[in-house]
Amino acid sequence: MVAANRRSFRRRHACQGRGLSGRACQIPSVGRLEADYFEPDEWKPEYPNPAFANARPEDRFWAARIVAAISPEAVGALVKSIRYTDPRATSHLTEVINARRAKILNAYLNGTNPVVNPSLSGSGVLTFANAAEDAGVASRAEKYTIEWSRFDNSAGTHTAVDSEQTVTERTAQAPAALLANPPDFIAARVRAFHPQQPAWSQPLMLYFRRAGDGWTLVGLERNP
Repeated sequence: MVAANRRSFRRRHACQGRGLSGRACQIPSVGRLEADYFEPDEWKPEYPNPAFANARPEDRFWAARIVAAISPEAVGALVKSIRYTDPRATSHLTEVINARRAKILNAYLNGTNPVVNPSLSGSGVLTFANAAEDAGVASRAEKYTIEWSRFDNSAGTHTAVDSEQTVTERTAQAPAALLANPPDFIAARVRAFHPQQPAWSQPLMLYFRRAGDGWTLVGLERNP
């Protein structure tokens, strides 16, 4: 009962902080929906859901990328399409959803290695993106490290080629020794480093298969 009363007080306080007062912030069409006290890691569904209970960092990262694809402007347009008769409802709901969106992106895009969209050119140039940086929830990575190897798909074994590379941009050149006699599969172990984001250093394994004069991404393991 005490916990319930405390939550009720917090919600009421959050609404009053926006110049609103009364039950359901005086906007019954929206209800007690707020973002000030919303914390993604503490949120629980009304009915237990194994998908949430067993979610791993890479699962949350995947979901956050979907959320990131929905821009704040799109959220505003969607809420506007509801056609609330109370203009405060449109404004409040848009603000709350976008504030929750920002918290979700910050929590889950930074909860694991944020490297995405890898590609390996025919000349062996690896390029990739950083989902956390691109979503505006983290500053630039300090560096990236890449470990290259030949991958034997039948045996499931790796043979390292050259020493670990360190780059500060989102691109790296595969070792000449690896490309001189290219195998059927190339693997790259990528880690990102940021002083405020320790989870970025978790490994990301990339697998590329030779396809004519180029390479095709055939596997990606986050936190292998």
